[in-house]
Amino acid sequence: MLALFTDHGLLLELLFTFALFYWWMERRQHFLPYAIVSVIAFAAVSFLWSFLPLASNAWTETTRYALFCMVGIGVLYACFRISWKQATFYATAACVGQHFAFKAATAIADSLKLTSNSFLPYWFFYSLGFIFCILLLAAFFTRMVRSGNTRQLNRTIVVLLLGGMLLFTSLFQNLFLEYIDSVPVQLRIVFDLFDLICCLFLLSLMAELGRRGQLEYDNQLLKHVLHQQKQQMETSKETIDLINIKCHDLKHQLSRLRSRISESEIQELTECVNIYGAQVNTGNEAADVILTEKNLLCNSNGIQLDYMVDGTALSLLSPADTYALLGNILDNAIEAVRPLPPADRQIEIKIRNQMGMLSVHSENPYTGTLSFTDGLPVTTKQDKQYHGFGVKSIRFIAQKYGGFLSLQTEKQRFVLDILFPEEKEDH
Repeated sequence: MLALFTDHGLLLELLFTFALFYWWMERRQHFLPYAIVSVIAFAAVSFLWSFLPLASNAWTETTRYALFCMVGIGVLYACFRISWKQATFYATAACVGQHFAFKAATAIADSLKLTSNSFLPYWFFYSLGFIFCILLLAAFFTRMVRSGNTRQLNRTIVVLLLGGMLLFTSLFQNLFLEYIDSVPVQLRIVFDLFDLICCLFLLSLMAELGRRGQLEYDNQLLKHVLHQQKQQMETSKETIDLINIKCHDLKHQLSRLRSRISESEIQELTECVNIYGAQVNTGNEAADVILTEKNLLCNSNGIQLDYMVDGTALSLLSPADTYALLGNILDNAIEAVRPLPPADRQIEIKIRNQMGMLSVHSENPYTGTLSFTDGLPVTTKQDKQYHGFGVKSIRFIAQKYGGFLSLQTEKQRFVLDILFPEEKEDH
């Protein structure tokens, strides 16, 4: 058992690291057979290499490590629903993690063995140190990468990361080991610290790349959503204009029917026509369109929409941004109050010029609990990748005009406030 650990410890450590780092990823169909083949592939590299008549030096050891890394890339691609680029990125991170845990565990085992009179063997201390370090790294890296997006990574950057990993964690390390007997102890410690810092730097860099990838993806999707909302504004405006024309015609038709049907029926029909023919007039065309549209939606869902909107104050924003901003605010509010009893379905929105600034205030009751991440409420829908963009769109528009967004909850009421500066910048 000890001989197996000594000769094929790298194999066992890499398998353990890959499993801990990437258990959460979406698996391909027939994952189990692929996983079994993957373990066999890793083992084949390790055992076949041990039979090759090669001298152990920096270059052969680096080649062996590179082979393990290449197999790891193929394993991740075969087992999980990711691209080759992502598989290379993740395999690089796992190899960096394994090397860091190896160096840290070696230092831990050396210090514990020197400072204790324990009869326990060196490999026991090393194994405990390795498991402890790799668990900490996996917890950190997994949390960072799962919240990021690696689909947007640049292929060149991924290749450079792979090359950097092989240089720092394998070639330089093996070259140093060839001359370690003639190196002072102080220099060994400095080199080991440098090695550990490089590993942490690479892992932090890769986690940051994943985070930035998610931000880029969100921004692209936000721009697409806002473009669609701009097109929807034009369609809604045409639809509302057409409805108003038809309602106007219907009122004339009803006046001609007064002699044929009862007054109560005429009144009922007139009220129905007035609901669809009632157009909001705030002094801002985009605000009129979205408020008219959402007012009809609220009426059909038994929601009371109270609004006090100064359309002239909204001239600070472009028509498309006005439509998107109010639309997303009202859509989120409508969705929040729908599950409530009819008496509690109330939405309030106020837009006015306040002390030289454009103030947007909205509040509505809600049910359940809300949690916040990065200042925004987390969507309660299962498909989190494509939901939650309403609030992100609101923040995007607020930031675009240099505004300040505040989201708060108090006594089961969701309160939104945005303050835009008076002067309009070029956008």
